[in-house]
Amino acid sequence: RPCQRVQFADASVGAPSEWSWQVGDGTTSCERSPAHSYLEGGNYAVTLATSNGCGSTTVTKYVSVNTPPQADAGVDKTVSVGASCLATVTLNGTGSTDPDGGALTFSWTGAGAMLEGPTPTIQLGIGDYSFSLTVTDDLGEQATDIVDVTVADTTPPAIEQVAATPAMLWPPNHRLVPVEVAA
Repeated sequence: RPCQRVQFADASVGAPSEWSWQVGDGTTSCERSPAHSYLEGGNYAVTLATSNGCGSTTVTKYVSVNTPPQADAGVDKTVSVGASCLATVTLNGTGSTDPDGGALTFSWTGAGAMLEGPTPTIQLGIGDYSFSLTVTDDLGEQATDIVDVTVADTTPPAIEQVAATPAMLWPPNHRLVPVEVAA
């Protein structure tokens, strides 16, 4: 993980008296067992050269520094309810990435539910909800993002029929009469 200290250890035999480390990012050290913090993830060739009065030897090993994933729970959204006063909401974490190219697992929590996968669906009633997405890479590093979902009834009212009582609005005596209208 970037910025995490890596401790190197010299396991040379033959009583070396000098050490020269190249840790792969341009940093060097003459310590026997130095520590180093990599600023970025990636693969680094680490070379140790040791010597004593009888000669020298060099060995190269590789260090892999994992970069944590990036979680993207998508943009906040408003969803309309259907005739059953429920909305089917699809969450979308497909914008999440692992800079190292590893596989991701997706865990969602919110609205009293735990969901798995990059695009799970859930039925929700009218209200405001927050869902937390946690993505985990193949080396166990995690990242979290939150998306807010509003479920609303956005259907305007509709009048399907109107009836007036009395139905005749021109009475024979030409006087006004009270009329009741019901929808």
